[in-house]
Amino acid sequence: MISVKFKILIRLLLCFLLLAPVGNSYSQGIESIIIINSISEMIDVKKSGYVKTLTHENITDWAQARGLELIPDRGPVFNNNAFYFMDYRGVFNISGLSRNKRYILGIDFVKFKKNSYPHLSYIKLFIRDKNKKEHLIASLDKNELYNEKIFETSLPFRFTYEGSFELIMYEYSETPGTWGIWDIIIYPENFDINSIKPINSGISEKSMKHNLKILD
Repeated sequence: MISVKFKILIRLLLCFLLLAPVGNSYSQGIESIIIINSISEMIDVKKSGYVKTLTHENITDWAQARGLELIPDRGPVFNNNAFYFMDYRGVFNISGLSRNKRYILGIDFVKFKKNSYPHLSYIKLFIRDKNKKEHLIASLDKNELYNEKIFETSLPFRFTYEGSFELIMYEYSETPGTWGIWDIIIYPENFDINSIKPINSGISEKSMKHNLKILD
């Protein structure tokens, strides 16, 4: 017969093994990642206005009619849906960041392989601080729509160290909705984003939310 004390010891040991971090830098990094890959609570709809969702098929049909080849939604999380801001502005309430980390902002814009359509458009990205002042962090012209790499830029530490901020995207176009977004990813500078296996958010939404802050 196994004694009660021995059973308790075994249970404590199992709990310790289950809770112990596997690959310390990876586990710490993944807890600080935020991914927005559709209309979510982090999008301030009151300030952004109408936000439209289009599927991969919708965008492909539009692109083919204009001689463009669509670059598909990419990882680490994908659902083949993109969102568009139809009132020239997108506002995101970002929160839950670690105060002692520096962060990268990655945006997987809807992009195309062939530059044959005259997009007369550009966007500017701002961070709004606690004093409601807007600070420019990036400007992108139409050439970004044909750059196959995911757009990335470092976020100034003076805005992220408080753990939250407001990210604003202004679109300057003849008609709104030129800049579609598959995913927005915010992750620590020292974290290898490619170490996360691509996940289909439509299949394993619950399991993903246990590990990542995925807002969909």
